[in-house]
Amino acid sequence: MSGTIGGITCDWVKGIAPSGKMRLDVWQVPGISGYGAQKLGAGDSACAFRCIRVLSSANLDTWEASIEALQGAIVTVVNDRGKTYTRFLVSRIGIPQRVPAYPNEKSTIIVQGVIT
Repeated sequence: MSGTIGGITCDWVKGIAPSGKMRLDVWQVPGISGYGAQKLGAGDSACAFRCIRVLSSANLDTWEASIEALQGAIVTVVNDRGKTYTRFLVSRIGIPQRVPAYPNEKSTIIVQGVIT
């Protein structure tokens, strides 16, 4: 089953995002006993998705550029199991990797691109 990230089609999108957990900011002040704490709300659920696409080398260039342009955007991610994650902040795009896959029926070399 295929998936998408920010509306960009991928052959596979591997990974799951944990639900947000309550975050606390805890501090101490010198000379005063005890602690201070402030609830910051649900969050702190950083995770990684691996996007995989099998295309010709030229088409893979376009796909990689589209994925890289998502850095800093808030997107919807649908993994290859059909699970949808909305309002997902893309904070970092990994270095694209390419693995030669196989020639297709037109003798075009097909490449597998992987971005985390």
